[in-house]
Amino acid sequence: MARPQAFNNNEVLYSAMHAYWQKGLNTSIRDLEIATGISRSSLYNSFGDKDDMFKLCMDLYVTQTIGTVISKLSHTSFKKGAFEIMVEASTNNLDGRGCMLYNCFVDFNNLSVTNKKVLQDNFSKLKNSFVYFAEKALKNGELNPEIDISALVSSIMSTIAGIRAFRAVGVDSNELIQGAQYTIDGLIK
Repeated sequence: MARPQAFNNNEVLYSAMHAYWQKGLNTSIRDLEIATGISRSSLYNSFGDKDDMFKLCMDLYVTQTIGTVISKLSHTSFKKGAFEIMVEASTNNLDGRGCMLYNCFVDFNNLSVTNKKVLQDNFSKLKNSFVYFAEKALKNGELNPEIDISALVSSIMSTIAGIRAFRAVGVDSNELIQGAQYTIDGLIK
């Protein structure tokens, strides 16, 4: 009979996600052992190999990020909600870690095919959450009927990633908020 697990899978994934967030795909199995407090064999037995663990952690991160997008965009205008996400990126840079997805994209060309697909799939999920609300805003008359939704969403997501990167190197949050306002006003009239 198998021994019962002495840990909570969700807590372990959350801890592992933070390890990947800090070190990206340079995170070693030893880093994961330290972050989660469980042994290599327990990690492998419960979550598979390092690529499997990375996928689970990235899925968790993007699910949380999509939750933020939904909470900001579901109760206000698309323009205001997108700006609020930019402001949050300017003021809460997650202890300088920035965006986990963006951080991993930096090494995209050096990644395995499996990890490239994980990043592409999760990027698509995140983008689709923005597209959903942009299309809803278009139907509600909030956006110019001529607007290219895909280009709009790509611009917003690029701005958010840039804000997080700039904030990580110490650019003043007030300056970034002003830039976010300028950007959002230029994108959405």
